[in-house]
Amino acid sequence: MDPRFDTTMRILIIHRYFWPDTPPYASMVRMIAQSWARQGHEVHVYSSQPSYKDSIDIPRQPVRQHLDELEIFRCRLIPESKKNIPARVLNSMFFCLGIILHAVRRGRYDIIMSSTMPPVLCGWAVRIASHLTGAASIYHCMDLYPEVGLYSGMFKSPRSRLFKLAQRIDTHTCDRAAAVVVLSEDMANTLCQRPLRHPENIQIINNFNLPKFGQEPAPDIPEWATPQRPFRILFAGNIGRFQGLETVINAAILLEDRPDIEFVFVGDGTAIPTLKAAAGSLLGESVFFYPHQSLPVAETIMQRSSACLVSLQPGIYKVAYPSKMMTCLSTGTPLLVMAEEHSEIHRFTREQGIGMTCPPDQPNQLADTIRSAADHPEQLAEMRGRTAAVFQQHFAFPAVEQKWSELLEELENRLEPRT
Repeated sequence: MDPRFDTTMRILIIHRYFWPDTPPYASMVRMIAQSWARQGHEVHVYSSQPSYKDSIDIPRQPVRQHLDELEIFRCRLIPESKKNIPARVLNSMFFCLGIILHAVRRGRYDIIMSSTMPPVLCGWAVRIASHLTGAASIYHCMDLYPEVGLYSGMFKSPRSRLFKLAQRIDTHTCDRAAAVVVLSEDMANTLCQRPLRHPENIQIINNFNLPKFGQEPAPDIPEWATPQRPFRILFAGNIGRFQGLETVINAAILLEDRPDIEFVFVGDGTAIPTLKAAAGSLLGESVFFYPHQSLPVAETIMQRSSACLVSLQPGIYKVAYPSKMMTCLSTGTPLLVMAEEHSEIHRFTREQGIGMTCPPDQPNQLADTIRSAADHPEQLAEMRGRTAAVFQQHFAFPAVEQKWSELLEELENRLEPRT
């Protein structure tokens, strides 16, 4: 530990959804927090009660909880659902106000790390809390807001007043942060298109595979986990509007003459009714939908699949990076990446030889890619043989943990001596 410090650093990590809640970052941030705690730092987490998915019932957690080396604080919010927009807006405001009050009441933190949930507002609240308490801040951008809003339809144009206001607020947050962490070069390039005063503070640290935290493989793996046809394309994750899955359904229709190929979608999301309707007579024949599964079950399904689909609608690669990619590779399963050729995820998959690639919104090309893979199982076997080494080098937790430790050490050396 740096001799300027009398004890350890006090670190506050903030995310609206924390383990045992279900979004990937809820588990990832626990791993990061525990890593820092094992290095001797005092780590607190500020979050809320599990509420990410209405369809998953998670027991209420203690308001204040000691979890291994961590101290968890969960704020009280009003009941909400995905469809109750006013309640979600109010909860975002309550949560951000709680961040400021918690940071001030708990005394001095040396570092406060926040994510982009709630978008823009969380970073803004941490900026205020850091100013009031003298803490350095890490802004962990799992997605880039408000730019994501241009693809989701939240903003009609980058010239809209609301978009400009949100971007101005978020840019100030980035400028005040000691470090801004993004997941890819593409995201860093997008961020640098803003008028940032300190682009040198941008750090690229990608995600790692989801931890299980002692979960054992489920004793009753569902029968459908075993492919019904020789070649299975699996999509596991949120089935929403950012994945461009209509293209996959259209490719399935083009492959209707291939009785050896099937498509399986595992997860929840708003796009499921539309996709089922588009599948038509293929639904239940070569196209299947199943609900969200626990991580051990999902990994078993991945291992038994021919390829895991990682798809993004056009432009999304600039503002986000799919965390499911790491979990897929951890199971040794080749990828089928549907993203622009100039995107980092497309280039990485091709350069490492760990999967197939094709551009988005091209169902004919996607169908040809899948057909070729099914016809050449020896090439898929070679890809499968390379995934383990690539995963260990780039996405296994020890490799990513080292980058987080280096960032923390760098910030520690920049901090003013504690008085």
